Amino acid sequence: EKSLKTFEEAFSIDPEREGLLNEIALTEKYILDLNFENAIKDGYDFLLKNSFAKAEQKLNLAKSLKPNDKSVELFEANFKEKKSAKDLSDSISKGKNSYFNEDWQKAISNFEKALSINENLEEITVLYKESLKNKELNKELDFIISNQTRLASDNIFNEATKLLNYSKRLDFSNFPIMDKKIKKVDEIITRYSIKTLVNIYSDKKTFLEIENAKKFEPFEEMKIKLRPGNYIFIAKSRGKVSIRKKIIIDFSSSEFSINVDCSNECKITKL
Repeated sequence: EKSLKTFEEAFSIDPEREGLLNEIALTEKYILDLNFENAIKDGYDFLLKNSFAKAEQKLNLAKSLKPNDKSVELFEANFKEKKSAKDLSDSISKGKNSYFNEDWQKAISNFEKALSINENLEEITVLYKESLKNKELNKELDFIISNQTRLASDNIFNEATKLLNYSKRLDFSNFPIMDKKIKKVDEIITRYSIKTLVNIYSDKKTFLEIENAKKFEPFEEMKIKLRPGNYIFIAKSRGKVSIRKKIIIDFSSSEFSINVDCSNECKITKL
């Protein structure tokens, strides 16, 4: 580079001097070749150290110097092959680590990346599918734990019981978080499986509705069983203003009675 600068200064003083342009051209070619060779050499050195960002910088430099050189094509092929292998290895390692730490979404993301590199990985395909199932199961278990009062509905209770039975058939002995959630849901289902006997008395003229659950024609006396939960009882009769009342059935109640009467004004009274 100092030689080039010297030749260029000489050219600015005496542009007619014989052989000076040739010396400048030869020096520029020498600098280009040297920078190119160093870029390729340094690039391979970084590649051996798995320093892919720095290796890519050297690759781009070599491309800018001699874009059509075969050495660039060969280095780029080596770079892509080794980076792909490293990405695959990292994705598999991170995916398995997330899988056994029960971080299902991270496991899914890493397994998807691995399979995008090599779709013929049988073990990873199996773990990927299991992660998808476990993520959905985990979501449903969390929903039951967070919305226990919804189990007062027979339909929801029955669906939750099916989910629990399915979960208990799976082996989560090596997955303490999932195992703990399944046991928690099992306890919840057991508690909500015990119904309270409700004795309801009326005047044979009152219509009774348990909101979002059941409707009854006028009656005198009736016995029903309800799971623990919050219920809205609605008493109504032709020509009368209906009444709504919240009835709470807790886990300590094995039996209780209420009176539903619209003979005068509609009333719901806990006896």
